[in-house]
Amino acid sequence: KARLAIFLHEELDFDLILFEEGLSDMGLIWDRMDGLSAEELKSKFLHYYQNEEMEDLYAYLKNSHDKEDPLILQGIDCQAQQDYFKAVFSEIAAPYDQRLADSLRYGLHEINNMYGHQITNKDEAAFYTSRDKFGKSCQELTDFLEEYEEKLYADQRLSKEEFKLFKRSLQNFQAYTQLEYGDLWSTAELELRDSLMADNISWLLEEVYPGKKALIWAHNYHIAKENVYLDSTKWMGLHLKERYEKEYYALGSVVYEGAFFNHFNREVYEFENKGPFNMEYQLNKAGENYFLLNLEGLEQNDENAWMFNWGLWGFQQNGFSQYILSRRFDGLLFLRKSGPPTFDKK
Repeated sequence: KARLAIFLHEELDFDLILFEEGLSDMGLIWDRMDGLSAEELKSKFLHYYQNEEMEDLYAYLKNSHDKEDPLILQGIDCQAQQDYFKAVFSEIAAPYDQRLADSLRYGLHEINNMYGHQITNKDEAAFYTSRDKFGKSCQELTDFLEEYEEKLYADQRLSKEEFKLFKRSLQNFQAYTQLEYGDLWSTAELELRDSLMADNISWLLEEVYPGKKALIWAHNYHIAKENVYLDSTKWMGLHLKERYEKEYYALGSVVYEGAFFNHFNREVYEFENKGPFNMEYQLNKAGENYFLLNLEGLEQNDENAWMFNWGLWGFQQNGFSQYILSRRFDGLLFLRKSGPPTFDKK
């Protein structure tokens, strides 16, 4: 996927790479790229991107930063777990409001407490207390930006681009205060997150970088243009297909066999999708190690009829899902074998 991203920039004039990562975190990395070493750059990404397989792409991004036609890095995620954003905000706020600088990390951490109170502790009152504290913290940070905007520019503490990112991220965070007890990890939260990510993409493409082409790096569920069987969630890809129609090309990725790393329990699991009812099994019959399959405009025939009908199952990290391949994606990246990422031993 990293090699494909570089190819799309060099050969097909894609200008942006948008990661399923924090909106402000990625924007800050790009804005402050020259001051980051290669190792620091990698460390700003979420842990599952901190692996050897991504290093060539990170080096490419860094090398292209000051060129006439760079591959611009940005993020799309609305979630508040953005450590680089918190660190930079604390740093820029300290000369003007030390109390705010010291407290923002705790205030924004209340979103994590909301999950704990609902999912682990089953404490509704504590959930709403944390939600109120989180909302109050977001509002205080927004008020600070509005009060000190000109001062931050004059003192060169924050660029205008970073200011816009911070304001938008805080608006994203505030949206989570709409959630009620029981909504976390439910369709309500999934749809809120994916609608906000779709809106962030539209904002980047239409207001920040108008006229530029973007590659979106995200999970199949987020980028797909049609749901799996019995899933009524309105994911990000459904929003984007509605807005951009043929200008949005949903490229899924599937693997026949190998191993994956589960980030929740830090275990490696081997798998092989063998059997005639597995989609990856059918794709593996091509006998290639990897290939790109264009599904857009594909006409049905006797050999590919299974791509147009229900009946086959596709593997995801959390199990198998049934979907119609030709309707779920516009194209597919198939890999015969894939292994777990290579992380630093530490």
